[in-house]
Amino acid sequence: MKRNATLLIFTILLSQHLFAQSFISEKGIKAINDFQAFRMELTEFQDNKPEAVKKLEDYQNNHSLENLSEQEQLIMESFYIAELYNYIWEDKANDSMLQKAFLQQIEKNEKYISDHKNEVSDWMYMVTADSFSCYMSYNPVQGAMKYGIKLKKYYEKALEINPENSVCRTHYAKWFYWAPGVSGGSKKKSLANFKQAMETAETAADKFYAYIFYSQIAFEQVSKEVAAEYLNKAKEIYPKSTYITELEYWNGRGYSLFGKDKKKAEEERNVSGNY
Repeated sequence: MKRNATLLIFTILLSQHLFAQSFISEKGIKAINDFQAFRMELTEFQDNKPEAVKKLEDYQNNHSLENLSEQEQLIMESFYIAELYNYIWEDKANDSMLQKAFLQQIEKNEKYISDHKNEVSDWMYMVTADSFSCYMSYNPVQGAMKYGIKLKKYYEKALEINPENSVCRTHYAKWFYWAPGVSGGSKKKSLANFKQAMETAETAADKFYAYIFYSQIAFEQVSKEVAAEYLNKAKEIYPKSTYITELEYWNGRGYSLFGKDKKKAEEERNVSGNY
């Protein structure tokens, strides 16, 4: 009887997961996975940001969203603006444009979420949280107070739908890292979620980013040897990445990715890109 009850619960949970995933079509999943692979390849140009921006624009122009659903289009639009942010945020001349773009994207995403409460995918919740995260970086203190808990809830909604979404798990782990303790931040929980993101990663791109972020949290909380081991695993997946070269540079000087970002945040009002 106990075994049958356990099997029933598992079947219910599995059916809920499959039902939730049905909100994204096969074309939508392919578009998401293709873009994640492109993001990984784009890190080859971490040291040549204008070229990265050009390649991002070319990718966007060559990948029509017309055959995707409204939700899938919003997800891809969110991906594009977040990736653009990663490569141009350091130039303060872009601040106004980026803030406006994120605010507009947030408004569109939240309207969709509000109008389709029972049809929202894990990816939709995740990219909306990501958009909030990037937008609040322009006013970290007030932004954290206004949006910090909200974006955490969106990550949690995404992970309720799909606990094995490695990309979302990574971003959720970053929330725990950066959030103050009084708001629920925890380096211990951050480490656990980065590790889980690594364990649930399936595609090469997911593994690439999961290994990178686990290496950097390991640099601070496990050991520098473990950090180097997982950074090398990421390098094996995509050896051309100059992003890894940059991280090796900072690690060699005693900084993790997060430590480097903290250092930069002390010098500037902004925060790092949402990798």
